[in-house]
Amino acid sequence: MHGFGMWGSGIWMIVFWVAVVGLAIWFLRSLFSQQSQSDSQVRSPKEIAKARYASGEISRDEYQEILYNLKEKNNETAV
Repeated sequence: MHGFGMWGSGIWMIVFWVAVVGLAIWFLRSLFSQQSQSDSQVRSPKEIAKARYASGEISRDEYQEILYNLKEKNNETAV
């Protein structure tokens, strides 16, 4: 006969639509994750240090040292 008959073609239709929906979800997730990554890369070193200090990752002395070093580096490049 025709092998699996109606069940065989029905299964392939389900597989097809699951693949189409899966690819659409994958495409949309990759599209939006690239936008969020590019937004996070725009932060300046000073903003990163400020966020680290605010979260408690670094101490006040370390924060001030980072700011001093950044200011010193900017003065060197301006010369």
